Amino acid sequence: MVELFRDQVLPAPLIANPGCYTSTSVLALAPLIAEDLIEQTAQRADMTTDPASRCPSMD
Repeated sequence: MVELFRDQVLPAPLIANPGCYTSTSVLALAPLIAEDLIEQTAQRADMTTDPASRCPSMD
């Protein structure tokens, strides 16, 4: 993630970033882990519907 590893990715010609669920979790937890306020954890996010595939509805 560029937000956390800017110097390491700066020389790269192409950069791929994770999706919104992963980005939100990583950016929220990174400062807490860096300050040893929490242990590194495994996160699981579950979503029943992909928002990108939802069709507009008048309901």
